[in-house]
Amino acid sequence: MGDPVLKMTISGSGYRCEFAATLKSAGPPVRLSPSTVVSGPAKSCLPGPSSSLELVNGRLRRVTDGRPPLSYGRMT
Repeated sequence: MGDPVLKMTISGSGYRCEFAATLKSAGPPVRLSPSTVVSGPAKSCLPGPSSSLELVNGRLRRVTDGRPPLSYGRMT
């Protein structure tokens, strides 16, 4: 618990945000702590709430508390 398990980068027109979240519980599903901003402009990059991760049909599904789920595939 407490080990960093998620690093995410989001970029757009004129900004780049890097986030990290630590392990809250191993699950299933895996529970993550609220994300923290590692780098990026404060007005564009805001920390996020707790979330959970699970593998669904070969895709990583992230459910962020209070928001619709997101699915991530493998980059080629």
